[in-house]
Parts: sequence; C-alpha cells; structure tokens
Amino acid sequence: VPARLARGEPGDRAAAVRLLGALVERGERRAAADLLARAAPGDWLDAPVAALDLLLGAGDAHRAGEAAGALTGADLAPLVAGERRRLMRGLARAGAPERALALVPGSDAASRLLTIRLLLDAHRDEEAAGRLDSPELRGPLPHELEVERALLTAEREGRRARYAAAARAFARVERLLPSLHPPEALEAASTAGWLAIDQGRTDAALAFFRLARDVASDDGRRADASFDMAAALGHAGRFADAERALDEALALYASAGDRDRYLSALGN
Repeated sequence: VPARLARGEPGDRAAAVRLLGALVERGERRAAADLLARAAPGDWLDAPVAALDLLLGAGDAHRAGEAAGALTGADLAPLVAGERRRLMRGLARAGAPERALALVPGSDAASRLLTIRLLLDAHRDEEAAGRLDSPELRGPLPHELEVERALLTAEREGRRARYAAAARAFARVERLLPSLHPPEALEAASTAGWLAIDQGRTDAALAFFRLARDVASDDGRRADASFDMAAALGHAGRFADAERALDEALALYASAGDRDRYLSALGN
C-alpha cells in the first residue's frame, strides 16, 4: 500500500486510510508515520488528529503545524481530556501556541483548564492566574479535572514563590493522581514528575514517572517516561541510576523504531 499511494489512485488512498487506522490502533507509530509521509502534501488520510500526534512524536514541527491547520475543536472533542492536553501542549511546544489555544474546544471546565495549562506553558502567568480563580472553576469537578486543577495551582503558587500553598496543592495531586484511569494518568503523571523535580523531591518525581511508564500504551511513550526518570536521577546526582534509566529509554526508542528520538536521547 505505501508504495502504491504515490500513484494517487482512489483505491490506493482508501487502502492507505484503512492501513493507517490499523497501524495507529496497533501502536506501530513508525510505520504509520512512514505511510503518512508518502501521502500527497496536505493529505492527512482522513486522520488529522492521528497525523498531528505522529508528526509531533517525530519532531516534525512544520508538518505538525500544517496538520493542526486542518483541525477544528470538534475534531478534538471526542478525545479524553488528557489526550487533548498532551496534543495541544505538544503543538504549542512545536512553535504554534496561538493555534493550540484556538483549538481548545468549548468553554466547559476541561477546556478552561486546558487554556490555563497552555498559558502557563507559554509563561503568560498573570493571564493564567486570573482564569484559574474564575467562578466557573470553583467547587467540585470530575476526578481527572480535580487533579489538573491541583497541578495548575501547585505550578502557579510555585512561580509566585508561595511555597507552602504550592506544597498543599501538590499534596492533593499526590492523593488524587494514582487513581486516575490510564488515558488521563499519563500526561498528569509526567507533569507532576517535573513539578516534583522543581520542588527538589526526586523520589516523588520518580514515582510519577514510573506511573507514566506503567500506563503508557506504546514503547515510544514508555521511553519518554524512562528518559524523564533519567533526568530526575541526574538532577539528584544519582548518575549510575540515571545511566541505567537512559539505557532503558534508548532500548525502548529502538524498539519503537523512533530514530529521531533515539538520537536526541543519545545526545543527552
């Protein structure tokens, strides 16, 4: 199918659409990315969300931005909040923060919290802080959103040097996050791990990164979590342990066929 796709025949494209869906479903990200690369420019094989995910994972910021241009907020609405958050944060880091903000679907609590997350990532702290205190985000929220609100509060208070308040919010994260379902837990655990590093809490960071590794659905994301563990260990001066975690990440990147991230990790 990949070899025939360049001919542009309708039947070949239809077969490629089916194959892309199957590869994504099986977690064969490298093969899916290779298939996507053979499609005509601007043709995302009827899967712009999957295309954005694959291109961000491959570090192709330019084409990821192009794929995002084919998306609407409605395309992202069916995703669980954690997956939307992961994709939009990735798009913002790839150099398109305004596009990421524009794609936030709706004005419900999940969307409001995602907007705040993107603003904090962009260091637009005052704008984010005001939104976090809005009346719409007071009171009880669904469990996964309670975790995100606590994460955002811990990060905001840490940036304000209000460390006692940050510690209280982070303690709430530690209570709530382990009971999240895997689709939500991956992004939240990774974020919590880096917040723990900022607080000098290596053991907590490692626990969160291990959780991220355990709930990851493919070798590429397991590799990311192992790489984060290596960073946490390096911050703590535990260099032998950091080297072992990095070796694990490299092996997983190799298993996933992710040459770009393998080489990036190797350079570290």
